[in-house]
Amino acid sequence: MKYTFKKDDFIQTKKTDSMDIFSAGFQTDSFSLVKGFLKSEHDCSKTRSSDRTYFILNGEAKFKIQNDSFFVKTGDLINIPKEIEYSIKGKAEMLIINNPPFNPLKD
Repeated sequence: MKYTFKKDDFIQTKKTDSMDIFSAGFQTDSFSLVKGFLKSEHDCSKTRSSDRTYFILNGEAKFKIQNDSFFVKTGDLINIPKEIEYSIKGKAEMLIINNPPFNPLKD
């Protein structure tokens, strides 16, 4: 299957001090997709029901996943399995993919 998104397809759905989230209103039975703008540090997080993949569209960030740190830049992809604690620091535009789809009642 092929999906094509235009910039105007994304609408802002969440805004915090550390990150702005834009949704394309797009979700399948197997995954959900949002665009995120990391503005500073996103504190410790953990998903309980889905794996989360970040694709860095622009910028740089440092992911701390459990006891390891990873520096990422434009074009990099990082996958974080469910139940793993992590944090992110930096300034970056990214696609965030949850598999299975993000469910706010479970995460």
